[in-house]
Amino acid sequence: MKTKYKAINRRYIIISIFLYATMFVDIIRIILSLIGLNSSYNEIIRNVIYISIFFFYYRYSNKIEKSKSLIISVIFLFVILFSCLLNSFLAESSFGIIMLFFSRFLIAAVMFNGINDIEVFTDFCHSMSWIAILYYILYSLSYYNQPQIETIGFNYNMAFANNMILPAVSSMYFILFKQRRVIYSTVVLFFSLIGIIQFGSRGALACIISSFFVSVVLIFIEKKNGYFYILLTVFLICLFYLFQDSILQWMLENFPNSRTLLLLKNNSFNTLSNRDITWEVIINGIIASPLKIRGLAGDCSLMCEHFSNEFSLASYSHNFFLEMLASFGVIIGGIICIWFFYMFGKLIIHSIKYRNINAITVVFFVPNVTLMMFSGSICQSYQHWIVLGILFLKSYNNVASSNDYI
Repeated sequence: MKTKYKAINRRYIIISIFLYATMFVDIIRIILSLIGLNSSYNEIIRNVIYISIFFFYYRYSNKIEKSKSLIISVIFLFVILFSCLLNSFLAESSFGIIMLFFSRFLIAAVMFNGINDIEVFTDFCHSMSWIAILYYILYSLSYYNQPQIETIGFNYNMAFANNMILPAVSSMYFILFKQRRVIYSTVVLFFSLIGIIQFGSRGALACIISSFFVSVVLIFIEKKNGYFYILLTVFLICLFYLFQDSILQWMLENFPNSRTLLLLKNNSFNTLSNRDITWEVIINGIIASPLKIRGLAGDCSLMCEHFSNEFSLASYSHNFFLEMLASFGVIIGGIICIWFFYMFGKLIIHSIKYRNINAITVVFFVPNVTLMMFSGSICQSYQHWIVLGILFLKSYNNVASSNDYI
């Protein structure tokens, strides 16, 4: 029993390191940049980190995780092989996608299947969130150490903002649901939000806000200080609405090049940054040939066909559902989308019924599913695979079936 407990703890620690791996890699990149070392060292260190996580995770994974990993791997390799036959241009990028799959996507998809105590795991994960403070300090030093470019809103880094989402929502979860480690969580949440506002993107803020609103709804349903948090939310919204000009002016004085604040000031916060053009092209392509199966990265193929450009994975649709429909047609893609909504509904019902899976919903599912709606791709973003792993592998069932329920 003791050996088994140690193995579980090791696995929880490894998964937590995996979730913060992109932040670790960026911290190393910043340190190397500050001390003037060549960026090629960063590539080597990054690969060592990812390979080490891959090795140790599967070293301590259980039989269920290993069997599901094998099944998913076979399916994925079949899909990418079939996609390369449909789209010869994808073959050039297939090796990179396969490497990402085994080093990032596969672990993201199966990791929650080996978690039977989400509270213990969330504790492990949140204990590492102090890294966000170090990350913010180092990134700030790196930013102010570089030659300043006289361009409004130039300090915009989506990757930095996305890395800050996890420490922010895990801190929010401990403040709202657990009411413990409140001071520590508040400090981490503060630095995460300041970092996102100063250097990050609107998308990361949207992820945190959506997680907050879902948290308030779940707390209200549980009748655990529910009215208080709803009144607090309404109060904060009203306060910002009434004094938004003064608040924005004060924040812009401190962060004059914040793209997010400048968009708010100019009433352009809800602009789609040309995503509407991308979505229009994808939708028109789907309507023109609804049954056509383009294979993996079919949205990229469709975009490149429309604009007569070379095939590039950077030309993705910025929306999971459009990506599925463009890649696999309205029949297979439609089935995937319907199944997604069905499983999403089941997760929400479980979240209402079983209090002990709130962490999965609030910390790991809602922020990442929000991100899937306007950013990333299944060929590039491990966050997509976290969501798919939670839904399609029904990872929350292990936790919901434990004794820690209402």
